[in-house]
Amino acid sequence: MNRTQNLNPDHLAMLHEGSAISDEVILARGYRTVDNPAELAELGFGPSQRRRGLLPQPAPLRDGKAKHADRCDFRIGGGGSS
Repeated sequence: MNRTQNLNPDHLAMLHEGSAISDEVILARGYRTVDNPAELAELGFGPSQRRRGLLPQPAPLRDGKAKHADRCDFRIGGGGSS
């Protein structure tokens, strides 16, 4: 199974075509489309950021954990820009 299936097709195309990121890098960085507000809360997103179809951008920290940021210019469904 290809784990890039955890991405909305538009997010996958944006990563491939817009950012020239390979499947290997997508998998290694843990890119995925998140539709669950509770999961977004666990990733550190505030109430106003917990929208369906978010593509959290993982940013590794020195302690081996990751901080996530919203790619706010590319959101699928649930409001916001797309």
